[in-house]
Amino acid sequence: MTNTLAQVIPNTPAALNIATALICAGIGGAAAALINLIGGFVMRHLESKRQIREIAIKVAFESWRHHNEIKTELIKSGARGDALGILPPQSYVAHTLRVVGIAANTRISADEAAERIYRMHDTYKDESAN
Repeated sequence: MTNTLAQVIPNTPAALNIATALICAGIGGAAAALINLIGGFVMRHLESKRQIREIAIKVAFESWRHHNEIKTELIKSGARGDALGILPPQSYVAHTLRVVGIAANTRISADEAAERIYRMHDTYKDESAN
C-alpha cells in the first residue's frame, strides 16, 4: 500500500515549513548545479579559443621575424625587386588568425577547410598583383 504525502508528513505548520524548505533547497541546488555545468562548458570553450588565438599570434610573429631576416639578408647581399618589401607584423597576425579560424571550424570537412584556405591565398595573390 502506498502512502500519500499527507499520510507521510503530518499536517502541522512546522512539518509544512520543513517540507517546503526541503523542496526549495532541492530546486535551488538543481538550478545551481545546472548553472555551474553550463558555466563550466562556456569557460572551457572560451579558454580553448584563447589558447588557439595565443598560439596563432606567436606563430605569426615568428613567421614575420623569419621572413624579415631572410629579406634583410637578401637586401644586404644586393638583391632588388618588389618581392623584397617587408610587410608589417599585423598582416601576418591577421592572415594566421584567418587560417586558424578556417582550420578550426568543425562544421566543415577538412577538404572544405583546405579549399577555403587555398581560395584565401589566391585572393591575397590577386590583390597583391594589382
